[in-house]
Amino acid sequence: MQETSSSSGPASPSPGPLPETLPPPDVSVADVLACDYVCWYPAFEKVALPSLILPLPAPVLAYLRDSASLVVPQECQAEMNHSHHDRLSEDEEEGHESLGAGDAPGSPWSSSEDVSATCPTFPDFTRQIRTSLTRLGGNAFCKLNWSAPRDATWLALGHSLRCHQASQIYLLLKGSDLVGHDLHRPFEQCSEPPEPHIRVPYSLILKPWLDINPGHEFRAFVRHGRLVGVSQRDVSTFFDHLLADRVNILGDIRSFFGEYIQSRFHLAHYTFDVVRSTKDRVQLVDFAPWGGVTDPLLFDWHELANLSPDSETLCRFIPTAAGIQPNGLRQYSLPRDMVDLATGQDPLKLMDFLQLQTRTDRPGTPDDEQG
Repeated sequence: MQETSSSSGPASPSPGPLPETLPPPDVSVADVLACDYVCWYPAFEKVALPSLILPLPAPVLAYLRDSASLVVPQECQAEMNHSHHDRLSEDEEEGHESLGAGDAPGSPWSSSEDVSATCPTFPDFTRQIRTSLTRLGGNAFCKLNWSAPRDATWLALGHSLRCHQASQIYLLLKGSDLVGHDLHRPFEQCSEPPEPHIRVPYSLILKPWLDINPGHEFRAFVRHGRLVGVSQRDVSTFFDHLLADRVNILGDIRSFFGEYIQSRFHLAHYTFDVVRSTKDRVQLVDFAPWGGVTDPLLFDWHELANLSPDSETLCRFIPTAAGIQPNGLRQYSLPRDMVDLATGQDPLKLMDFLQLQTRTDRPGTPDDEQG
């Protein structure tokens, strides 16, 4: 069950389910480019979460686009090994047996020259990342022009996007399908192909790490320059405070939109995400196109597009724990190879996995297949 409410009256039931075959609205290349973080941030810096923007050099961009391997630059190997040794020490303190770094055949933590020789190196850009991390207080959230690597948390310590080392940033970006989509097919769902002269100013965006309550994050929907809908951002969780505070939440977001967004963002249809940490304090997080790959959350694109121009802004929150929706990132909780193993889709991977498991169960046994 979902709930629709407005500031002028009691909640009304949400419309019935619409046909799943309805595609999202088409987006244009101009829509996608307008929502590029690098393009909009300078105009909204005063009301957005603070950010540092590092343009990606051509070699770094080529490295991130290469999906053939998941390695970090040479200059990050030392901090990777240090992190691994720290985890090994923690395991030993807890009484767990584990291999030392580089002891396992073909270990990705090995410091041998042959492994280092296969890794790229970007000393200047890595230095920029480390300097930026220091400026941001030591911990940061990373993303590229449109997407954050939210699907790659299985690679991160604690399954968090919190980064305090350059190696963590490289790993998250390399392991993310969402980031890969931005790098390879940013205009895939556009109604027309991009002009040949269009070049995306690919950049790494770093924000200071903030422990934000997901119940304070919202997505707003704008059509014909009007705020038509507001939804909680995390639809996999029930937040009981939202229903009690919905009038104030909608009022604050509406005021923020009217004062800072409405006359300054030039698209007619779009969405924007905000954080409302306390009453009267709203900060801009991001813009996204109306349609395409943007998630309408508790709404449906067809429903939003057919609202009367005179209708009140819809404010939709999950009213009970029974109304939560599946987490859209759950499919990314494990590598694709592991999903194939679990579903039996790739028997060769299963054979490789069993052989690897046998070797790791007997760490003292040499790997006869290593050259």
